[in-house]
Amino acid sequence: MTSIIRLTPIWGTMGESPPCYFLQIDDFRFLLDTGWDEKFDLQFIANLTKYVDKVDAVLLSHPDTYHLGALPYLVGKCGMKAPVYATIPIWKMGQMFMYDSYLNHHNTEEFTLFNLDDVDEAFDKIIQLQFGQVVNLKGKGHGISITALPAGHTLGGTVWKISKTGEEDIYYAIDHNNKKERHLNGCEMEKIQRPGILITNAFNALYVQEKRRKRDDMLMNVLTQTLRMSGNVLIGTDTAGRSLELTLMLDQMWRMKDSPLAPYSLVFLNNVAFNVLEFAKSQIEWMGEKLQKAYETTRVNPFQLRNVQVCHTLLELSQIPSPKVVVTSAADLESGFARELFLQWCQNSNNSVILTNRTSPGTLARKLIEDHSPGKCITIDVKQKLRLEGRELEEHHVRKKNEKEQKRKFEEDSSDSETEFTLKKHNVMKSNGNHVNGNGFADDIYKTATNGVKCLYADERKRKFDDYGEIVRPEDFKENGSCGNKNVKRAKQIHKRKSECESNEVNEPPMKYICIKQTVAVNCMVHFIDFEGRSDVESCVKMMQEMQPHKLVIVRGTGEATTALETLCKSLLPNTKIYKPGVGEVIDLTSGNQLLQVTLADSLMSSVKFHKLRGMELAWLDSIVNSDINQSKTDRKVSCSMFDSPTLEASEPITPPRKSLFVNRLRLSEFKQILSKHGIDSQYKDGVLQVKCSNGVVYIQRHSESRELIVESDGLSEEYYKIRTLLYEQFAIL
Repeated sequence: MTSIIRLTPIWGTMGESPPCYFLQIDDFRFLLDTGWDEKFDLQFIANLTKYVDKVDAVLLSHPDTYHLGALPYLVGKCGMKAPVYATIPIWKMGQMFMYDSYLNHHNTEEFTLFNLDDVDEAFDKIIQLQFGQVVNLKGKGHGISITALPAGHTLGGTVWKISKTGEEDIYYAIDHNNKKERHLNGCEMEKIQRPGILITNAFNALYVQEKRRKRDDMLMNVLTQTLRMSGNVLIGTDTAGRSLELTLMLDQMWRMKDSPLAPYSLVFLNNVAFNVLEFAKSQIEWMGEKLQKAYETTRVNPFQLRNVQVCHTLLELSQIPSPKVVVTSAADLESGFARELFLQWCQNSNNSVILTNRTSPGTLARKLIEDHSPGKCITIDVKQKLRLEGRELEEHHVRKKNEKEQKRKFEEDSSDSETEFTLKKHNVMKSNGNHVNGNGFADDIYKTATNGVKCLYADERKRKFDDYGEIVRPEDFKENGSCGNKNVKRAKQIHKRKSECESNEVNEPPMKYICIKQTVAVNCMVHFIDFEGRSDVESCVKMMQEMQPHKLVIVRGTGEATTALETLCKSLLPNTKIYKPGVGEVIDLTSGNQLLQVTLADSLMSSVKFHKLRGMELAWLDSIVNSDINQSKTDRKVSCSMFDSPTLEASEPITPPRKSLFVNRLRLSEFKQILSKHGIDSQYKDGVLQVKCSNGVVYIQRHSESRELIVESDGLSEEYYKIRTLLYEQFAIL
């Protein structure tokens, strides 16, 4: 049976916004990636909130903020409950990405969109998968399976294969890389033949990519020239994705025999730099074959980077002598150590800034890529976190003192009201508050508090001891299964973090956040060297030619790039239907041409009589469908909301007569077995099923042209009517 398949780009199409798509397969709905831009623009979230409650599963394709940045907000602030599927490296490195991103913003501005607890809660929901592992979904997703395939680009990067029983496969391939790199294999989608639907991006459709050797030589020359002039080099990159390829390559440059870079310092700087490299050391099986073979031969971990110094603060960095090369986040230069170092180093003409990624339009890095002429003055926002001093500090102390006083009064009022309620409750039971024991003496079961109010004693269990100390009760430590243990562990982590935060608030002096405009002259040399690790347009088109998908959906690329890729694919893939949806546009990818999902009106539903047949329920309806939906269905595009479907309403009471419709494909051999179960002997002869009766023979055969079953008899008898009734019971008669 054909399934209804619809795709809605929430964002990430006809532009360079982060990817996030809503895929519906019948009643099951996937959220493909949850990307957020570098500035955490709330406009993206506004588009997504109406879909959150409808999501049944989330699939993550890469660990960077551009593919999962909104996940902590959706889980922590929007209450999304759907399970999240990702590979193990995406689970580990994605958490590092979000930790670093949060700290980069929190250290310079008041950032409240999400916190570290939201990050932990979001990543606790991730179900970790291996490459090639098939996961069969349950419930509404019965019959649907998902499989993670290697995509390249980042460690654990995934091409998702979504399969439905009896349907063609769907492949979601965003930001993949066909070419092998130093630490990753390329994706191998060319081996896939004739997929039903391929969803891919047009990000590099109009971009001419330099050869790898030329890019490596360019990087080597820039580093050598800058360091020999006693200048520092800032390399902007991400936290735990492309930074692994860069640090591995730079370490190899430093280790080369007679390397001109050996006398200088190489630093990897971000908030979680140590954890990133430690995780990379434990994930060799997810890396390229060349790296794995070298590790098996030498037993030396390739990410045991001997020439890389790890730093987590600018204070640690200042203790390393210059000139030096610093690989740091974030690639957009909008936050983090990269922005602070840029402000410190950009006015020195001996320094160099190397940008490795085309970030979103409007970011500082993108502006420098588009125009990096020496001596250009730019105005940027400088955000700082400063201590309160003077009058501001006094006002802060007064405000805190008033808050504590109000809190104390509120607690006293609430405790008094609770005490009065308790006394009133017990006075109803005992007028004098005393309990009379069996000996006739009154035992006072209340104790008197400092304020003179009687309070009930707590019932404390006596502790028992043996020769080895206090007796341990196992039931005090039991939890309801592994889920309970996990929840307890999670609660302890949250409590510990809250305690640390409270202690930090006590120890940390009062702070304020400011933002000022600063004009700086960019005298340093700015270079863009592409280390994005994405497939170029030639590789993408060659891959699609070998795959020959039935339907191709082009997303994430400027309007010009999307149109260019569409034109190219139309000439090379004449048998492929191509879609290029806009943001919020619902495209119908259903294979059937006469399939329409509708909603039955309550008045119509109450009058319908369903007939069960082989696990299905069938009914005949005389109804009217909305004409606007019929018109939009002609070009297979649905312009209405994804969750709205046309309503079937009852037609006029008087309908033209029609013949009964018998639904089933019954074989004569099957009916022969049914007759034998009811004690009726029959024989199959010359394509006719014959049953002897008291006054003749009943003949059951199939018409040679119409293939309808024909029942004939020499004479009418009780056996004839019984056989006909059994035959009718095998059909749903509408």
